[in-house]
Amino acid sequence: MINSSCLFVLSSLHKMFFSVFSSSSVVNRSFFCFLIWSFVMDQSKALDVVRHADDDCIDLTTIFRDLWSCRRWITIAIACLFFLMASSAAFLLSKKEMRVVDLPVHFSFAGAASGEYPNGMSFKVRDLLETPILRAVYEEKQLAEYLSFKDFQASLTVLKDSRGMLILEQRFLAATASKKMSSEQWGVLHKEYLADKRSLMASAPYFLRMAGDAIPYDIAEIVLTQLLEGWANYSKESKGIFQYSIPIISSSAILRDMSESEFMIIADRYRLVLQRVEGFAKGVEALPGADLLRGDRGTIADLQSEIKDIQLFAFKNLFAKIWGLGVFKEKNQALLYIDYRLDALNRKRVEIEKRIRVVEDAMEAYIQNRATRSSRSGAGGNSSLSASGGSMIPQIGDAFLDRLVKLTNESAEAQFRQGLMKRIIAEGTDLAGVESDISFYQNMKNTPENDLAKRLSADEKFAIVNGDILQIQENLVAVVEGVSTIYKEVCQLYLKPSQTMYTIVGPVQKRQAGVYEAKKIILLEVAFGMLALGMIFIAALLFSALRRRGQSFK
Repeated sequence: MINSSCLFVLSSLHKMFFSVFSSSSVVNRSFFCFLIWSFVMDQSKALDVVRHADDDCIDLTTIFRDLWSCRRWITIAIACLFFLMASSAAFLLSKKEMRVVDLPVHFSFAGAASGEYPNGMSFKVRDLLETPILRAVYEEKQLAEYLSFKDFQASLTVLKDSRGMLILEQRFLAATASKKMSSEQWGVLHKEYLADKRSLMASAPYFLRMAGDAIPYDIAEIVLTQLLEGWANYSKESKGIFQYSIPIISSSAILRDMSESEFMIIADRYRLVLQRVEGFAKGVEALPGADLLRGDRGTIADLQSEIKDIQLFAFKNLFAKIWGLGVFKEKNQALLYIDYRLDALNRKRVEIEKRIRVVEDAMEAYIQNRATRSSRSGAGGNSSLSASGGSMIPQIGDAFLDRLVKLTNESAEAQFRQGLMKRIIAEGTDLAGVESDISFYQNMKNTPENDLAKRLSADEKFAIVNGDILQIQENLVAVVEGVSTIYKEVCQLYLKPSQTMYTIVGPVQKRQAGVYEAKKIILLEVAFGMLALGMIFIAALLFSALRRRGQSFK
């Protein structure tokens, strides 16, 4: 908008324009045109500034005018909103109350407070609701006549009793509400609060809850008790929570029928079984207190010595008899078996060598990079000292923090190097075992027949070898039973399978509970109403703006 002063200036310029252009001077005409152009540009810039300033402002009058123009539709929308909110609240509050059955239980086995079973496996309260346990109880109690298995599974939950925790927090907040309390007093109260919280977390019971109207009260109580018993039995038998997690072997792996196989193949399979028995014995030896126990065949050290004797003498003598006497049902089958084993072991050796090479390359690259970083940091430290000279005041705090960071880095680097070295050692041990087996099969294949083979008949040879195999089988079974006896005694002493898994700490609590709480419904309704009102007003403003723009185009 051009004001009156601008109009006065323009009229004056109009008179000057005719007076100047009536003269014949070209210079005067050009100069006057330049002045007019400059004045017009300045006025247009001023108008743009005013227009942009108006755009940044919010005109409340326009907003209220737009809302008032849409008052009919806004009233209808608000009425529909309140009707929808009232009907939904009435529907939710009118839902029938459901029955809730709570069984208070305390997990009393060792490690329950820290979330571990006695053997170190992870324990979570939802383990009570695993599908195999629920399926067994569902079928045993014939609950299919009341509800489906999916509904039965959805009706069960395990909750922590948090009432004591809420009371403890309220007491702590009330005790620390005083503004005159010193920091020392607050620290003492906070330590007491944390100690009480830990003890309460360890002793607070859980509630095994069943919610729903399908199952009667008396049956629901029996079902909850049966669930606890099923969980305890499933944890003991299927998960083995009262057994240490080590690779074990049973005598059934030894007493398999191998009468149809070649003697050499039977002997080699028993040799591989003996390696598993040796690993089982080493695992038992590492258990706490295993070296102090004594079974029917001696201590675990005695059993390991017996394993070594079987490995060095019994098997060595057996393979020498098989190849020296030429005891074969089909020699080609034995040779094919040896070739197969050699091929598998050679491929395994190549894989182990590749893994060792990868770890060694990583170690070498790490050492080189570390040496490079050390040299750079040393050079940077020397240059900074020379540049600063002797006038620099030492910063004790910075040096202390730098030292802490350096110690942390050194500890992390040491752990990284130790991890790489452990991997190299483990792979090297496996490689040594593979190379030993390769040498064993190669020597076996090159063993010549002795003179005794010519003097004995085939039946006599078979009887000799079969007797040695049966003796080795008997010794293996005895060793496995001896190691298993010590293993069971260790589990009995330290894991205590006789300890109770749980304790029911109170009577079954039966009550009626609403499906939806009124407080939550009110909060949700208020939040939804505010959001819907805002959307209604925004829609009205957008509609008015679009209508006004359409009228301006017309």
